[in-house]
Amino acid sequence: MSLIEDAQYYQTRVLQGLFSVANTEQEKSFRVREFTSALHEEHFTGKNQALFNLINRYFFLTYALITAHDLIDSIRADEEATEAKVYEYQSLLSTLRYGDEVLVNPAVAKSFPPTKNTYLTDPEFTYAIKRLKEQTQIDLFGVSLSDSMQILVNGKTVEKKFLKGFDDARLYYAEKLIDIEHVGGEELPAGTVQDEKEEIEQEYALAKNGTTRDFSVLTGIREIDDVTGGGMPGEMWFLTGYTAEGKTTECINVAYNAIMNGQNVFFGTAETLRAQVRRRLISRHSVNPKFNSPRGIAGDEVKNGKLSVENEILFHDVVNDLVSNTDYGRFKIAQIPKRCTVDFYSALLAKYESEFHIHMAVWDELRLAGVGYRRSNRREELNDIITDAKQMAVNHRHHNGTVGVLLLAPYQVSREQWKRAVEAQAYTKDCLAETSEAEKTADLIWSHLQIPNVPGLRCQILKYRDGSDRSQDFTLEWKPENCYIGSMTSAHADLLLE
Repeated sequence: MSLIEDAQYYQTRVLQGLFSVANTEQEKSFRVREFTSALHEEHFTGKNQALFNLINRYFFLTYALITAHDLIDSIRADEEATEAKVYEYQSLLSTLRYGDEVLVNPAVAKSFPPTKNTYLTDPEFTYAIKRLKEQTQIDLFGVSLSDSMQILVNGKTVEKKFLKGFDDARLYYAEKLIDIEHVGGEELPAGTVQDEKEEIEQEYALAKNGTTRDFSVLTGIREIDDVTGGGMPGEMWFLTGYTAEGKTTECINVAYNAIMNGQNVFFGTAETLRAQVRRRLISRHSVNPKFNSPRGIAGDEVKNGKLSVENEILFHDVVNDLVSNTDYGRFKIAQIPKRCTVDFYSALLAKYESEFHIHMAVWDELRLAGVGYRRSNRREELNDIITDAKQMAVNHRHHNGTVGVLLLAPYQVSREQWKRAVEAQAYTKDCLAETSEAEKTADLIWSHLQIPNVPGLRCQILKYRDGSDRSQDFTLEWKPENCYIGSMTSAHADLLLE
């Protein structure tokens, strides 16, 4: 299969996955969001490109997948439409098995009987999109190299301008590399600093008067919030520690603090059942001072239906407040597969972004993710996963036009690193030695260490990109039964210690 044939194959594969008559309504909704957020018209050629533009325009007007009838009506509405052109698109839709062929064109349906089931599973659809993006880059790369060599040796007319020689070839090739990066990902913001004086000063003024907190995510942990001012859109934060050292509990606490501040959170969990995360959130809310119940509700008692009469009353009060208080943000929990790829997770974000603006995304846990393709070893896979996850955080697009989401991910260290930390009574950045990208790419890394026979969690900020690395330790109060983690000096912790 040639490069061009390969690109055509994946164009058809993606459209089949989008249009398959076997898709459920939920799959249609999920896939059109992934399709429109991940791809551009440059990924398609010919009639496929025209289809993409119609699908894209219809989606941004209705947030739905265009029907076969509306698609054909749109083709007919074109001033240059002819019956032959309409027939061509009816034929294309029939080969993709989209719509009611009898209503589209019975003759077309007979001419293009299905040769195989066009249904794709969600991972297959996501993989087809990824391969189409990669193949489009490869095709553009080959064409750019060929054109650059022609400019270098013989000269070539490009956009009515004749280019020849090394300087022209080098400049042409550099510009094409930008186009290649564009079709491989999202268009990134750019600007000249000298033209942005007002924006720079406004950014500082917002930080000075605390207005940045409208879009920063505070953790509720004083020691972290004092250093960072909260997590910002596009940042990736890692919480490291060994198994059973409160990583997921801390992630739920950070998410809880965000929704208490009216911010929306997406929580994708591969390591914990969705129902467990929900129970922990309820247990955490039960020790909110508004309920005047420092000991709150234990998660295992909710799970086993063993609440006392008094705590059953508290349980219903907690649940009613959590679901009905409009001052709180939304908390979306999704069960994700163990080898979930970054593209799949990104598509979920795009899907739920249509429901509400997502301020923070949690991936529990990123280390379990997959890449969707073969690498020579797991270390290389993890490097790719972390790099792609950071790009997802930077490039996530909101419906209001803003870009970026805070990504929080627990990251489990090896048993050997844990043993060394217990002996030294502290973690170091070496605990992320399994992959070099973890330490290099994260904007903030902090650690949890449970030292035997020592109360609380010993914590350190191991890296903060926007400030000096902080080596000082701090201790957090940890109440696993209530899914509570907080600063030892907070008034709430004092209540819990009564």
